[in-house]
Amino acid sequence: MQEGLRDNTNFKNKLEEWAAAGALSMPLTDSRGHTSLSNLPLGLYLIVETKVPENVHTTVDPYFISLPSTDATGDHWFYTVYSYPKNQNNDPLLDKLVSEDGTYADTATVSEGDTLNYRLSSKLPTITSKATYLSEYTFTDELSKGLTYNKDVVISFYDNEDGAKHATGSSIATWSANSNPTLFSAAYENTADGTKMTVKPTTAGLAEINNKYSDAWMVVSYTADVTSTADMICGDEGNENEVKLTYRRTSENYFNFIEDRAKVYTFGINLDKKFSDGQGDATKVQFVLYNKVDNYYVTATGEDGLYYVTGKATEESGATRFSPASSGSLVIKGLEGDTYDLTEIKTDKGYSLLKGKITIEILPTETSITPSTACLTGSETDHTEIAEVVTKEAMAIVDNSSANMSADVNSANALVDMSIQNNRDFELPKTGGAGTWMITICGVVGVAGGVFLLRKGKRTAKRAK
Repeated sequence: MQEGLRDNTNFKNKLEEWAAAGALSMPLTDSRGHTSLSNLPLGLYLIVETKVPENVHTTVDPYFISLPSTDATGDHWFYTVYSYPKNQNNDPLLDKLVSEDGTYADTATVSEGDTLNYRLSSKLPTITSKATYLSEYTFTDELSKGLTYNKDVVISFYDNEDGAKHATGSSIATWSANSNPTLFSAAYENTADGTKMTVKPTTAGLAEINNKYSDAWMVVSYTADVTSTADMICGDEGNENEVKLTYRRTSENYFNFIEDRAKVYTFGINLDKKFSDGQGDATKVQFVLYNKVDNYYVTATGEDGLYYVTGKATEESGATRFSPASSGSLVIKGLEGDTYDLTEIKTDKGYSLLKGKITIEILPTETSITPSTACLTGSETDHTEIAEVVTKEAMAIVDNSSANMSADVNSANALVDMSIQNNRDFELPKTGGAGTWMITICGVVGVAGGVFLLRKGKRTAKRAK
C-alpha cells in the first residue's frame, strides 16, 4: 500500500471504488465529524475515506486498525479503538468583476446604451481523488433593474489568476452554448428586484472539471445592456449585482457557498432655470448635452422637465433638446461619470442666451468590495458577509468650481445641482430705408452705454436713468 500511494490519485481511486462497493460501510460523519461502528468481528480492518464534506480536498491515506489493539506497552487489550484522521481544507474563491471600457474592477460607471462585460472568476479547489470530486458547482447571478442579460454565457478555464480576472492571455479551455451544450446549462428568470441567471455544470461538465481542472480558475463571462429608467439608482448607493456560488463535494449532506458583488454607478443633473425678472417661460428653453470624454451627444426621453438617458448621438442634430418644466426644474438621470458640456441653444423671447458652454465634470463613486468566505459545515451560520467600503464619494466640478451633489431618494451624491439665469434683452428700435445704418450704430453705442451705467450705477439709480 505504501508503494501504491506514491501514485496518490490513481491508487486512492481504486481503493475508494473497492471500499465503496464493499458490504461494510460506516455512516456519514455528523456535524462534529464523528462516525462509528460497533459489534464488529475481531480482525484487521482497512479504513478508506470515500466521501468528504465541501471544504476537504485531500482524503487521508488509507490505514489499518486492528481489533483488538494493545496499549503502548502491550500490557492491555482495547476492544474500542478511537481514530483521529485529519483532512486538509481547501475552499474555492470567487470574484465578480465588471467592465465598461475593457478594464475589470469591482465597480463601473454607466449610462444608457452601454454594454457591460461581467466575469465571475472562481479559483477551483484542489481535487485529489474521486472522494473529493465536486458534485455541484452552481453560479446564481442577479442583476438589478435597469440591466438586461444578453444570454451569451461562456465558461473558460485559466491556469493563472490574471488571465481569469482580466481576460489576458489565452484560456486553457472554453465552453459555449453552441460548441459545448452538454457541459452546462444557463437559465434566466425575473425577480422582484431585477433578473436572475443560474449557470450550472451538468454531470458531464462536472466530470471534466473533476478530472482536468483541479486548482484551475473557472470563469463565467457574459454581457448585459444598460437601460436607464426610474428603477436605476443614481449616486453613491449604486446598483448591486450579486453572485452566489454553491458547491458540494461527494458527501451529499454537506454544501457550502460564497458570495460577491459588483456595482454600477450612474448620476444626473439637477438644474434650476431662472429669469432675471421672474417672468420668463422655462418651457421655451432648450439645452443639449455633450460627453467630452467619449465624444457623443446625450439622447433621452422624458417630459415635464424629467429625463432618462436613452443613448448616444454622434451629431448635434441627433441630440435631445432638454427643456425644463414650467417651474424651471430640469433633471437628467442616467449619466455616467464623465465630463460634459451643457449648451443652451434656445430661450424664451426677450431674454439673452447663456454665453458659452458650461463644463460639468462628474467624478464617480469608488468602492472596494471583498467577497464573503465559506463556513466549514455547509451551514449559513457563521458565514462571513461581503465587505464593502466606499473609498471615495462622488464629486462634481462645474466650470472649475466644486458643486454640490444632492441625494436621489436615499442615495447621496446623485445629482449635480446647478442654477442658470437668463437676463432680459435690450431691444433696439427697428428702422428701415437708406441712411439708417449710422443711426443704428449710434443707437447700439447708446444702449451699450446704458448697460454700463445700469451695471455700474446700482447705488445711484437716478444717474442711471
